[in-house]
Amino acid sequence: MRQTRSVESVLGSSAALLRLLGLWSPRIEDFSRTHRVLRGGLMLALSFGLMVTTLLKLVMDCPRELEELSACIFSATMLCEVFFKMVFFVLKVPTLHKLVQLLSEIRTEDSIGERNDEIRRRYQIVVDKMFLFLMATAVVTETMWAAIPLMHQLLNMDGEVTRLLPLPLWLPLDVYASPTYEVIYGAQVLLMPLTTTSLFFDFVFIDLMMRIAAELEILNYNISSVHENRKTVSTMSKDIHKLCQTVSDNKTNVQLVKNVRHHQAILRAVVLLEEAMNTGVFILFLATTIAVSSNIFTATALLQAHDGRIKALKMLSAMPPVLFEVGLYCVFGQIVINQSEKLMHSAYSCEWVDCDTRFRRSLHMFCVGAIRPLEFTVGRMYKLSRETLLQVLHGSYVMFNMLYTIQNRK
Repeated sequence: MRQTRSVESVLGSSAALLRLLGLWSPRIEDFSRTHRVLRGGLMLALSFGLMVTTLLKLVMDCPRELEELSACIFSATMLCEVFFKMVFFVLKVPTLHKLVQLLSEIRTEDSIGERNDEIRRRYQIVVDKMFLFLMATAVVTETMWAAIPLMHQLLNMDGEVTRLLPLPLWLPLDVYASPTYEVIYGAQVLLMPLTTTSLFFDFVFIDLMMRIAAELEILNYNISSVHENRKTVSTMSKDIHKLCQTVSDNKTNVQLVKNVRHHQAILRAVVLLEEAMNTGVFILFLATTIAVSSNIFTATALLQAHDGRIKALKMLSAMPPVLFEVGLYCVFGQIVINQSEKLMHSAYSCEWVDCDTRFRRSLHMFCVGAIRPLEFTVGRMYKLSRETLLQVLHGSYVMFNMLYTIQNRK
């Protein structure tokens, strides 16, 4: 029970919500229980249903207008992203359990103390605030997507208006005839919160990234303050002074060994986290590039239409959660890079000149291992950093420019 609580304390509220959905458990043996399998399977089935019905719209009843086609592509892209992220998250649950267990051991063995707990708590507060903010943004977006089709009908009651659904959909029946339309509309409104589960997966990964960043900050402080263990008393006799010096050197070397072990554990954590989120985050970045370009193009085209402002508002409302989702990965990935780059400076600042030969040799080995900054790379092409965020936005702009050029040539 104590081990379970220790593991649960590593992750934030997003993991608790995934646990309710049957997609996560703090213990790997509990993950295969029947009720969790049923709940998790239901989530996967519902997400798969939303994705397939939207893709069928593109195949069986493809929109003729380019802006309508772009809107359908946007919805299909984001629903595919949600489903496949869910699948790959479930597949990587064993790796995540290893990582969470490792971080739990680091908290209880290698770096304990009030100051260290305060650093971890500070990082956790940042993640919790970002989670609440992004969840609020997603709820507002889902509400607008659910309400705007009705608003469109109310504002165009004087003339003949086509019924709209919150999400593009194709079924082998007339989906716009009553009462089928009302049933499908209600079902989509109830199922749209499934897209929010994508944020739960993201914040499990982001939470773990910030845990690693916190451990790096703790390690930076511990490395730079190793010299504080060296205590010499100049007023003592030579024999006593020599004895104290020997004891001080031993303590310093023991502390350095703990720091090296802490650093090695962080390196293992980075490898495990990169393995766990590699495919899912790569899918997110790829989907964002496609979705942002199609979204902006659709909104631009709709704003130029006579009665397209309401539809344009619907498309634009989906932009903040999508951009924040990618932006948080890049910003927090950059924090990990920045903290790892400080390790060399911290090692150089530990007054190693006054230490014995064994300490200097060990410190040199530590510097060799820390000379390369830690970074997360997904899909072998996206490094989670500020530069990558600019690359994603640039790629979206290139695709938008291509679509806009095609539209103007018609």
